[in-house]
Amino acid sequence: CIRDRAWATMVLPMASFDETTDLIRLVAHSGTTADALLQRDLIDKLDVSEDLRKVRAPTLVIHARMCAIHPVAEGRKIAASIPGAEFLEVDSSNTFFVASDPALDRVLGAMLGFLDQDSDSGPQPRTA
Repeated sequence: CIRDRAWATMVLPMASFDETTDLIRLVAHSGTTADALLQRDLIDKLDVSEDLRKVRAPTLVIHARMCAIHPVAEGRKIAASIPGAEFLEVDSSNTFFVASDPALDRVLGAMLGFLDQDSDSGPQPRTA
């Protein structure tokens, strides 16, 4: 349906036709339109800002610079609210990263590097 493709293109503007089609199929099989609207409403109203300050796990926030749905300022705000969080801004407009996204290699490299930190010495406790 045209409405579904318009939505998917807004979420993944840099995606290939096949990736967009795959997203449409995934969403179609994951619930009803009413479920999706309820989830969107919950996301729009949910405020976890106080909870972010309580996070003690190592955290890497990755955000697309040109995301139309979630402005990069939101990603920066989330990272700034989590003690010790790292923030990576990448050149993309996708809401999440798919195989055709030129930023995917940078995102995966950053994730692997982040996960590899302190791996030689085992898990490190974080202090507030």
